[in-house]
Amino acid sequence: MRRLGLVGALALMALAAGCNGGGTATEDPVSRRDGVATIHITGNDQMFYNITAFTVHPGEKVRIVLENVGMMPRHTMSHNVVVLKQGIDYRTFATAAAAKGGSFENDYLPVELRGDVIAHTEMAGPDEEVEVEFTAPEAGTYSYVCTFPTHFTVMHGTMTVE
Repeated sequence: MRRLGLVGALALMALAAGCNGGGTATEDPVSRRDGVATIHITGNDQMFYNITAFTVHPGEKVRIVLENVGMMPRHTMSHNVVVLKQGIDYRTFATAAAAKGGSFENDYLPVELRGDVIAHTEMAGPDEEVEVEFTAPEAGTYSYVCTFPTHFTVMHGTMTVE
């Protein structure tokens, strides 16, 4: 079997994404138990989060659980969730993370950019699950993003606090 070039591999991922889907669940993705709002997000080999929007309340304890349901090797296709402070553009942030030394060693989140972050998970490789818990900030709209190189183009979402 002939090796696919980068363009061919990206085209196959786009085709698979159209078949497997990504995007927002139609029901409320937040479950609340014992005073904690939990959101279970999956990331896949087509570079999609299954949840691209959720709503929590100011001051509420929030737990984001990220599961990488993909099968590609860890150094090829890992994912994280980085919740950004209000007003931080996920595209600019993710581009800066790559340019300023993002790597596996720092979860593609350079120390100098962490001031723009509310919370973040570690990188999850295939069949791995990671989580982070934090207190929801004041009411507003906050972006979240995967900072693995180039994933931000499709792996991003919105946390609404109201």
